[in-house]
Amino acid sequence: MKEIKPTYTWIISSILWSWCLAFIPTIITAIKIARTKYVISDTHLVMITGLVHSKQEDIDLYRIKIVTANQTAWGYGNITIIDQDSRSYVLRYINNANYIANVIKEKSRTACKDRDFTVVKSLF
Repeated sequence: MKEIKPTYTWIISSILWSWCLAFIPTIITAIKIARTKYVISDTHLVMITGLVHSKQEDIDLYRIKIVTANQTAWGYGNITIIDQDSRSYVLRYINNANYIANVIKEKSRTACKDRDFTVVKSLF
């Protein structure tokens, strides 16, 4: 009588495939982060995002009403900006988010003073 032994090679391919599927969202997020750019000047904050099609949004610094930052223990976080029209913008995965939020607030205050608008509120 011939003995039939089970093979375990299918487990290896299954494990490799599951690891690939588990890392796909991580890879997509990493590409999104790499393709996102924020530029701040004395008058504007420019957000450039997009994987295939590039999208650019300009925020006038004098229109910023509220700036908040959520920073993790590792030093990165998100910055939320609300303008005078109650539109919300989120700057994601920002290194040293608290410091950058303070820079945005100071530049916004300066832009408001140059235009004689009210000063930016802070929600920390």
